[in-house]
Amino acid sequence: MLRIMICVLVLIAATAVADSQANEGRATGGPDAFGYTYFDQVDGCSYSWIDRAGALPYVDGTNQSAVIPLGGSGFDVYGTPIDHLTASTNGYLSTSLSDTGDDSTNDCPLPVVPSSGGGARIYAVHDSLSTTVYHQYFSVCPRSHDIAGSAAMGCNVFWWDGVSVGGFSRSQAILYDRVYEIVVQIQIEESHGATSTTGLQNDGATDGLTYVCDTDGSVNTGVAVCFAHPDPVPVELLRFWVE
Repeated sequence: MLRIMICVLVLIAATAVADSQANEGRATGGPDAFGYTYFDQVDGCSYSWIDRAGALPYVDGTNQSAVIPLGGSGFDVYGTPIDHLTASTNGYLSTSLSDTGDDSTNDCPLPVVPSSGGGARIYAVHDSLSTTVYHQYFSVCPRSHDIAGSAAMGCNVFWWDGVSVGGFSRSQAILYDRVYEIVVQIQIEESHGATSTTGLQNDGATDGLTYVCDTDGSVNTGVAVCFAHPDPVPVELLRFWVE
């Protein structure tokens, strides 16, 4: 029995290393100090918009926020397990459940201490926005994740639908169970990135990873950015214990 357990753990470790190396080969940004990397639609992060039919609206307007419980097995941001996120109508998610969502001045480049609020943050399109924020959990995500060698799994999806200073703004953040990948997709952004930030930063703003910020023409229809967590839970290990 012990020999079987050791063989399984060795196989899991080898698979995890191989998966990590496969994803590092596609990284076009990072790593930050924690180890996050990213690649976009040019380098294989597929743009596959998830329709929000059936998603619940949680909050709308200007400088508003809502605390949203996550479905599935929870998530991990910068090494901290979470089961709720605060969604701001200004285009970001925060791990701080007291964040009021009124941070309308985008931070560039990351990391930057926010002008208001806090927590670790996922910036889909952080700008001065007026949007409705939707959320839905899928037990099998409609968009496949990008972690090599791992099985299909669930995801939490957040949508922002409204207007920015330049016109219409529609984006989404996809958070995958267990592999902890974060994918930001932008369907339309009529400010074109001139006054927005897309990226991640940790609680305390001592570490972060900027995909793009304050760059006119950088954010357009069909943008997809995959942020890879450096330490996803090996799916093979979870399968072993379940079986």
